[in-house]
Amino acid sequence: MSIKRTLLWYLFIILPLFDMLNGYLVVNGAIDEGGVASPSQLARIVAVILLLITMYVDKINITIPILISSYILLVETFSGLFHHSVFGAIIGLTNAYKIVYLILLMFCLKNIINNRSDLEYMASMMGANLYIISCSIVFALITGLGNSTYGWGGGTKGFFASGNSLGIYLGAMSIAYLSLYKFNIISNRAFLFFPIVIFSILMLTSKAAIISSMLVAIYWVSFTKYRLPILLFNFYSNLILFR
Repeated sequence: MSIKRTLLWYLFIILPLFDMLNGYLVVNGAIDEGGVASPSQLARIVAVILLLITMYVDKINITIPILISSYILLVETFSGLFHHSVFGAIIGLTNAYKIVYLILLMFCLKNIINNRSDLEYMASMMGANLYIISCSIVFALITGLGNSTYGWGGGTKGFFASGNSLGIYLGAMSIAYLSLYKFNIISNRAFLFFPIVIFSILMLTSKAAIISSMLVAIYWVSFTKYRLPILLFNFYSNLILFR
């Protein structure tokens, strides 16, 4: 497996598993939300290392992202030290590295997807990512083992810590994934089974998740030849569920 495929496999398959572990530990009080050296943070440090290795192997010019990342990290470091707070500097760096991770991620993905084969592999990883998360939500809903979206027990966010963030992520990823269908990048089978993902987003029951599920459902239906009857069914079923 090439380094770029290893990176995509890690980003879309391994990271969600660490995020599930992190969310489960946060909700059960084992670790603090946003605390230092959480499973999710450690996994993303490995992701940053893989991103840098991938860009080095592919001979990608990383001057701009490195300069931006260095500036962000230095600002947080000097800010904390200026206020004579080592703890503040650590927390600042912890938050800053999330921005650094996103900068490197966007820059790297933009440059390593060079042909249809790369795009097809990334699409398969995106699909696996969506189905892993969706199935974990459905599993949590059936077994009751996951984290409730609300304190009184309503909804489920699977094994993740934030239902709103998860709903937005799944909605955005779903739109990006479904957009590849019109280019014949994803299979008909994956497309037909996609309502599982829509159902799992709805089961989060947060406002962001409900809106995301409706938008994704409409976008999915727009690709089918049964648009009108499915849209009518979706409209009336939502009226019954949320009246």
